[in-house]
Amino acid sequence: MLSLKPLNSPASTCPSCHKHNPGFGDFQFLGQHIIGLGNCMHCAVFYYHNWPVGHGEQFPIAFTINGTAEFANQSALWLAHPLINMVKSQLSSSMKINRNVQRNINKGLLINCLDPCFGHIIWKLFTAARYKTLDPESGLVVLIPKQCSWMVPQHVAEIWEVEVPLSKLHVKLDGLHDFISQCPLNSLELVPQPTHPDHQNLPLKDFFKTEGFSLDSFTSRKPQITFIWREDRFWLRTKLEQWMWSFATKYNLNWFKPWFLLRQRHAIKKVVDLVKRTLPDAQFAVAGLGKAGNMKGVQDLRYLEMNTERELEWCALYAKSHFVVGIHGSSMLIPTALSAGFIELLPPYKIPFMTEDILMRHDSRFQLFLGRHLNLFCGPAMVAQHIVDAFQSFAYLKSNTEA
Repeated sequence: MLSLKPLNSPASTCPSCHKHNPGFGDFQFLGQHIIGLGNCMHCAVFYYHNWPVGHGEQFPIAFTINGTAEFANQSALWLAHPLINMVKSQLSSSMKINRNVQRNINKGLLINCLDPCFGHIIWKLFTAARYKTLDPESGLVVLIPKQCSWMVPQHVAEIWEVEVPLSKLHVKLDGLHDFISQCPLNSLELVPQPTHPDHQNLPLKDFFKTEGFSLDSFTSRKPQITFIWREDRFWLRTKLEQWMWSFATKYNLNWFKPWFLLRQRHAIKKVVDLVKRTLPDAQFAVAGLGKAGNMKGVQDLRYLEMNTERELEWCALYAKSHFVVGIHGSSMLIPTALSAGFIELLPPYKIPFMTEDILMRHDSRFQLFLGRHLNLFCGPAMVAQHIVDAFQSFAYLKSNTEA
């Protein structure tokens, strides 16, 4: 493992002469990123490089201030360019950090969960499941945004909560490097973080504090369908609507947004009406960030701000839901981990990433039957048809699969 205390810097490749350097004696813990900095031993050019932790392991980035850079094209927009721009422009944000000690240790294994993407935080945190058994002097240390610390498992020795909005986690956090450097632990090593570990055997209850839906009770419970609400990504019905939203976003035309929210509410109401024709005792709920419009006939668990109590309330709702219905994104991770099934509305440009926000835990045919990806442009009638068909066909599938 890479070590922060004592320092064990990783090797890198100079972006100017493309030769190998065994490691630099200086680093900066920025927040999401840890970077090394120093002069190339071959050409003397001063350059920066990200440490191979998390996404940095798959996507090495090396660059100089004058513009020379080496990185994979795949990482350009979402990883490389933001990091390079942050260092060049010295973008930073103030923050407060709380050190919560659950168990006294001398040696820390650090899991850095700081990331502007909520889904990435969860995937990084899952690394904690691999380190339940350690020697008495060692323990896990989780560095995480405060609003996500409710998911940290109990076996973690220390939780370092950073009080900062997720939207600020793409920039340098002032004071974080000093906090890390002055940590009183005798040693601090970085834990390897696979960005998409196999979640099938993970103890998800350790993270989400809730037991997931049991398929044995699928037919004995009243049908429960929960919609995952977003006000930054919409259920668009046509390519024209997609173009309109892209145009409105590009030119900051906020007066378009209420119309899209209205369309989204109407689509949900249409699904409810269509499902109730066949399943009159079906129950419906909506959960997510935002409060736009009235959701008549649907249990409304939308909020403008979140806290631990509300997070757990949502988890309890997902765990009793036969299906969660939502648009592709990080907001689908916890719902799909706890519900029996899901219907995800998938934008065409998200097809390469269709598995990244799904934590469904079933085996074989149940995984295929209960996990359904539909094109974003499909209408309420198609969504309702999938829901109704699943309820009508589940008992037959289960009896044949388990015969």
